[in-house]
Amino acid sequence: LGALRAVKVRVAHAVGAGQDARVALEARAGVGLSVLYSLGTVVFAALSLPLLPIVAGDSVGPLAQTYVLVRGLSIPFVLLAAAIREASQGAGDSRSPMRAALAGNLINIPLNALLVLALGYGVAGSALANVVAQIVECGWLLAQRRAWLGKAGPSTFADRKNLFRLGWPQGLEFILDVSSFSALAVIVARIGSSHLAAHQIVLQTSHLTLLPLIAV
Repeated sequence: LGALRAVKVRVAHAVGAGQDARVALEARAGVGLSVLYSLGTVVFAALSLPLLPIVAGDSVGPLAQTYVLVRGLSIPFVLLAAAIREASQGAGDSRSPMRAALAGNLINIPLNALLVLALGYGVAGSALANVVAQIVECGWLLAQRRAWLGKAGPSTFADRKNLFRLGWPQGLEFILDVSSFSALAVIVARIGSSHLAAHQIVLQTSHLTLLPLIAV
């Protein structure tokens, strides 16, 4: 996700230079990179499964394994949506990604209620609801930006290389930024699942307060 932030930068440069055709090419390059990143992320997620009980403890570890196993199905859709979202924001459009996120959440909330509370699928149900929501959000963004992805020619290796060179430091910064949150979550998980749930609620509230600063 951090590395794909480069798409926003490259698209913004193209917009500023008045290179409209370049905007579509940069978006397509981002989509191409998102596919490659998806493959690596899926492999990493699969390799992490046996380690989760060791890291998170015996009470939370198996739940985390179940969640990651199901949630992993959404990885390609998450990163593809991220590439299109970054391109849209680089072009000055923050409303389309917002609408797509709202559509995904409007699906996610009732699906969670159905799968977790009504049908009793627990963690697996929550993860499945998230997968469906991510597919909806990705589909919404693809529909919004089909002109970019259709009219432009295929991106070149050089386009994707430029994105990667600009993006990997941002990806590394993103990892360092969230590592402290991850470390704290591991510590809290060892205390108990209720503590971890409370920590997650507070963390989401904290993220909400940070979003206006990110916009600036």
